[in-house]
Amino acid sequence: MESKRDADDVWLQSVENEPVQHKPNNTSTNRKRKYLLVAALVMIPVFTAAMILATKNSWQHGSTNTTTPFGLFNAAFVETASDSIPPVLGCSDGGLLFCYASLIIKHGTGGNVDGLCVPSATAGEPHNENTDSVSPSNTPKEQSLFDIVSKIGTFISLTEIQINGIPNSNEGPISSVEASSDIVGRGTAILYNGRIDGNWAGGDVSHTNEGPNEKLTVRGTIPVDSISQVIIYGRTDCCFQRMNGLAIIIGTQYYPFVLVDNQLQKYVATVFTTPQFRLFDIVSTLNTFISLTEIEVNGIPNSSNGPISLVETSSEILGHSTSVLFNGKIDGNMNNGDVTHTNDGPKEKLTVYGPISKYVATVSTTQQSRLFDIVSTWNTFISLTEIQVNSISNSIDGPISFVEPTSEILGHGPGVLYNGKIDGNMIGGDVTHTNDGPNEKLSVYGTIPVNNISQVVIYGRTDCCWERMNGLAAVVNSQYYPFLLLDAQSQKYVSTVSYSPELRYFDIVSVKSEFISLTEIQINGIQNQVAISGPILSVDATSDIVGRGTAILYNGKIDGNWAGGDVTHTNNGPNEKLTVNIAIPVSSITEIVIYGRTDCCIERMAGLAAHVGGRMYQFTLVDSNTQKYAATIPLLE
Repeated sequence: MESKRDADDVWLQSVENEPVQHKPNNTSTNRKRKYLLVAALVMIPVFTAAMILATKNSWQHGSTNTTTPFGLFNAAFVETASDSIPPVLGCSDGGLLFCYASLIIKHGTGGNVDGLCVPSATAGEPHNENTDSVSPSNTPKEQSLFDIVSKIGTFISLTEIQINGIPNSNEGPISSVEASSDIVGRGTAILYNGRIDGNWAGGDVSHTNEGPNEKLTVRGTIPVDSISQVIIYGRTDCCFQRMNGLAIIIGTQYYPFVLVDNQLQKYVATVFTTPQFRLFDIVSTLNTFISLTEIEVNGIPNSSNGPISLVETSSEILGHSTSVLFNGKIDGNMNNGDVTHTNDGPKEKLTVYGPISKYVATVSTTQQSRLFDIVSTWNTFISLTEIQVNSISNSIDGPISFVEPTSEILGHGPGVLYNGKIDGNMIGGDVTHTNDGPNEKLSVYGTIPVNNISQVVIYGRTDCCWERMNGLAAVVNSQYYPFLLLDAQSQKYVSTVSYSPELRYFDIVSVKSEFISLTEIQINGIQNQVAISGPILSVDATSDIVGRGTAILYNGKIDGNWAGGDVTHTNNGPNEKLTVNIAIPVSSITEIVIYGRTDCCIERMAGLAAHVGGRMYQFTLVDSNTQKYAATIPLLE
């Protein structure tokens, strides 16, 4: 039997000696095969040695995906503790030589290498010559990572977006950004080109439209759950306020951006691994600036462990980061940089976030409601030491949970109004003091139902200014209940609140059937004010022969001269009357005052009376110069 070497020699020799004329079309092909076969026989040992050394070296160094010599194909390895050569290309150890020879011969002649050696773990599977060095099943796929939105619906104008603080490059982590609109036509590639140039003239700033649906959708190949932080850079030459209200949305979670560097307009949104909750908002009911140095929850000093994780501001005009509001420092000097400052206006607020699962930021465990307001119908200062509901002494259990004043000029704080102490001396520090004016009030909140209030008690200053207590009233469910003095020594006043279907009107009539011609009506000495709601709601007249209307009867003006236009005039007769509709029950009326004409017809005032609760009370003259008359009404049972 001939050896393989002899057989090859014979085959070569027969090819060389074969007459050319027998196969004129195959001469070139046969010659190529001869040369390739010779080359293969010579190069097989060289390729085999190189393959073994390369693959063994890569495998011993822990490689799990190695390219074979000359870049012909890839080999997949499985790490083992053994020093033996692992299977290569899906070919068995015994068939390695044949595998290389077959590949070289067929590749060299333009043949297909399919089925010979497989660049994966399984031999015999089809091989695609166009396959990259990374298996398609392991190629990272682009996916939507997050949206950048504006809560306030303003323009989104940025120069760069970064993920986890990684500078952008051709390798990511951002692969593309889709904008809902692009009003300047600069495209979105500038948002991840690695440049941070917030000057509009530099051409590296994008710009969407404004509106609630505007957003930037950021895509990349990294896992969404690997995102811990998103950084954005905004315009530095203009329009800084547009950065307020920006946030990212991942899934259904919302993560607001907060200012980090004012010069670069750098904002950071932190993606927390633990659930974060919106704890509360801090607002100004007077629409003024909100300027703070620190916020604490439940008296817990702030640290890196909470309880506050971030504060979102509607605006920041100083360029200070809101992180100063929970850094544990209490330094109210603005020059030291530890104070934030919003704009003024009705929409300004600070939104505080934290992990509520760890720190419970609960103001009250029960429902709070606005019980009533205390106002001054004389527009004077409201200066009190204590407020009580239904004569219940205040404690930590209520019934008053807090009081909100429109102003406090002493700095004592409204907590003194429900601390259980009745000390009307201002030196003792237990008296509050608002400004004076038509809009001043104390808003009282508590846990009891409003309809359970039957009485409100207040205690005023005892060292000064008792006259300021006159004209105070409690406004409950838009109804006005005046305070009446009970104890002059303690300056204790009581307002009775009634929910029974009481009469809320009285009539002014003339027992002599005369014309009724008046300029003003007052109840309990309370001066009427056009700017605020007083005890008089409206006046109905049976007739108005001069067409001036009845609103002039409770506009606060006392001008009895007919020429001044502030005097009404009914017809005369037994059925003529003025019906005064009031915001208080008639049982709380102690006095009714009227002012008549001063230029004429003074005699018509005689015989006027107030018809209150089925009883008649005669008016008597108090001041002839102003034609002031008063009717005293005893407290009705």
